[in-house]
Amino acid sequence: MADIVIVDDRVTNRNILVRLAGSLEDGIAVHAFGAPEEALAWLVEHSPDLIITDYKMPRMDGDQFIRRVREMPLLGDVPIIVVTVYEDRDFRYRALESGATDFLLSPVDHHEFRARARNLLTLRKQQEIIKRRAYTLERRLETTNRLHRRELRETEEKLRLVINTVPAMICAADASGRCVFINNYQAAFFGIDPGYAAGRPLDEVFGKDYGGRHRQLDDRVLDEGETLRGCEETLLDRDGHRRTFLVTKAPLRETSGEIAAIVTVSFDISERKAREREVHEKSTLLRATTDAMAQGLVTFDRDFVILAANQRAAELLHMPEAMLRPGASYEAVVRHAVERGEFGLGDADELCAQHLAVLASGEMSRFERAGADGKALEVRVNAVADLGTVVTYTDITERKRAEYQLWVAKEEAERANRAKSVFLSNMSHELRTPLNAIMGFSEIMRDELFGPLENTRYCEFADSIHLSGQNLLELIDDMLDLSRVEAGKIDLEEDEVDLERAVAEVMALLSTRAESGGIQVEAEVAGDIPLLLADGRKIQQILTNVLSNAIKFTPAGGRITVSARRGEGGALQVAVSDTGIGIAKQDLPTAISRFGQVDNDINRRSRGTGLGLPLAMELAELHGGELDISSAAGQGTVVTLTLPASRSIRHANRA
Repeated sequence: MADIVIVDDRVTNRNILVRLAGSLEDGIAVHAFGAPEEALAWLVEHSPDLIITDYKMPRMDGDQFIRRVREMPLLGDVPIIVVTVYEDRDFRYRALESGATDFLLSPVDHHEFRARARNLLTLRKQQEIIKRRAYTLERRLETTNRLHRRELRETEEKLRLVINTVPAMICAADASGRCVFINNYQAAFFGIDPGYAAGRPLDEVFGKDYGGRHRQLDDRVLDEGETLRGCEETLLDRDGHRRTFLVTKAPLRETSGEIAAIVTVSFDISERKAREREVHEKSTLLRATTDAMAQGLVTFDRDFVILAANQRAAELLHMPEAMLRPGASYEAVVRHAVERGEFGLGDADELCAQHLAVLASGEMSRFERAGADGKALEVRVNAVADLGTVVTYTDITERKRAEYQLWVAKEEAERANRAKSVFLSNMSHELRTPLNAIMGFSEIMRDELFGPLENTRYCEFADSIHLSGQNLLELIDDMLDLSRVEAGKIDLEEDEVDLERAVAEVMALLSTRAESGGIQVEAEVAGDIPLLLADGRKIQQILTNVLSNAIKFTPAGGRITVSARRGEGGALQVAVSDTGIGIAKQDLPTAISRFGQVDNDINRRSRGTGLGLPLAMELAELHGGELDISSAAGQGTVVTLTLPASRSIRHANRA
């Protein structure tokens, strides 16, 4: 609904204007006033859509009224029609200059009034719509700007938070060398307030040394317009510790392209520098270590590019150190050696390819070759997964010479041993012939086969001669057997052996000696003992030697037990345990050595050959077994023969 204000001091004209205004459209509210002052009072609180006023009024002309209306805050754009007579052209101009929108001539033409009034009302409506839209847009713009300002503040806060979170010194300075901002990290490092730094010269904030140095670097960035990277500087922190920083300076440009500030970022690389120093020191130490090695050392990657090599490698390979420098090709080293003939005769390309194929296989290898000076070199190749290969060169010339000398000595020893065996065999034959005659005639004399001897002492002498000959014959047989074992010429005549029977026969053979010494000998053979696949004579010889020793070193009243049983894993064990004088721990090596004699009263009274136990051990090893001795001085001795389970064939039938 539109509001129209009519101002005219003449009642008739006012009524006419009221009717015309009311006829413009439905719902129009017309407010008529006879004096301008009344209208102005009403307009203080109201904002009409159209004002129609007469120009010539008693106390206030139309131009004055219009000026007063335009001075009101909300009425600056309300359309105003001034009604004047035709002759009052000057009045019309003055009214228009005061702010009137249109004018009508008096008397008013009704059709013209309606047309102009309706146009102004329509214009007023459009203005209101535009004002409302403008207001809405203004509100939206204000809201958008407010949100933008808030987002900008939040972004700035986030950026400042990020900058203050970064473990690096971040600072910005303008073209005049004044500090724009610093982050908390740098403020804490220098012990200053970030707010204090803003707007102050760098040398005032950080001191002349730091500030002057960075001002020069900033000027360089300003002149060149490029980012400055890779600068390192050392500073003392607040605790007096030296810290190293990596400095980067970058220009911060405005939208126009002009440099607004220089941003400086300084990362603390003290730990990295410390690690670099440590690595350098260790590398130096490693280099010194490798150079001090007796072996030559060369490492290269999967493309045969040399990574490291020591001086010894150049010396052993007789190559210039330049060929072994890091970055050089190991293939060139191999080819150089091939062309000098160090890998034998043949096509150089083929030999080189073969050697490189071995290196590229990634397998550990070892081989020997001759060096350029004729020395023998041992080459070891060790591949390191996904990294490369390590090759070491060792001068083994002296070792090869020692090996050759050892081989010569071994050959000479074997020849001497063979000569000894031949000598013993010959001597055995030469000794046996007269020894058989001595033993035979002494036995005839002892048994008085051709008649009694007049003096009984002759019989005793003959018995002593026969016993001495028998001992000498046993010694010869033991020496021959031991010699054959050493020469590897003794063979096993394997057959089924009943271990229980073998034990019984040995005990029967030595029973007279045991009885004469007052020694009790017992047998304990388990019932599940199987038959053996072995050389029966040599098994009996082992048992005889062991049991003879037990009888020899067991005093009268003692006891000897010969036991046989199955051990762990089916192994067969025969143990001879006695209650004799025993063997001290320190004397065991002597007791089992060839011709070894432990010094005791029994040995001094009854000397043996010292071959019984060593021969028994050799014969046990020939059967794949072993002879174990457990003894202590004064506590007796246990000698155990252990034969592998593989020598068991079946259970003996003892029915």
